[in-house]
This record gives sequence, C-alpha cells and structure tokens, in this order.
Amino acid sequence: MGRSRRSPASTCTSTSAAPSSSATSAALGTTGFELRDVESLREHYPLTLRRWAANLQQGQARAVQLVGSERERAWQLYMLGPAQAFDDGEITVYQVLSVRDGAPHRLPLDRARLPGAAAADVAAAHS
Repeated sequence: MGRSRRSPASTCTSTSAAPSSSATSAALGTTGFELRDVESLREHYPLTLRRWAANLQQGQARAVQLVGSERERAWQLYMLGPAQAFDDGEITVYQVLSVRDGAPHRLPLDRARLPGAAAADVAAAHS
C-alpha cells in the first residue's frame, strides 16, 4: 500500500495568466501525480497579508532595529501592494492538493465533512 503525502502547493499569478485546472491536472499527470482538489484563496490572501502587515507595524521599532527602515518599509509594501491586487482581482492564488497516482487517501467525499467545515460555514453565515 502506497503512502499519500498531503502537501499543498500554492501558485500566485495574474488572473489572466492563471493556468487552467485541466492544464495543472495534465502537468501533474506527467509526473505521476493525481489532482485531488483545487481551492481559490484569492479572498483569503488579502486578509492574511493585512494581518501580517499589521503585525509588522506593531513591531515596527524592533523590525527597523533589526533590518533598517528601508527594508522594513519594503516589507510593508511587499504585503500591502499584493493585498490590494488580490482585492482588485488582478492576481490570484490556488491551493492544489495532489497525491501519487493510485495512492490511498483519507479525504471525505465532500467538503462539508472536512475538519472545521461546520465552523467555517457558521463564520461565513455571520460575515
């Protein structure tokens, strides 16, 4: 019995240059992997980037002490620029789950049965 490795890989790309899921599946197939799941994280990433930027802002004095003001400012822009591009739909990111061809997996048959799915549904209903 083979082992499956759950290793999400993300690709951030311009929405006009984003590879199709069929192209991704074909590319994985040539290397002995099977595409199991693809999820767009475009709405999640600006939230994450802004939280990281807020954390950096909160520790700005220490960051400047460690790396200097120019690099600290570059990091702020590195996070806030793409956050806006995600919001505007200019870039996107996909999380891709693949397994070795024929490998067993423990994925549920639908997303509603994923761990944390009920909590995510409740949070989405209240947002």
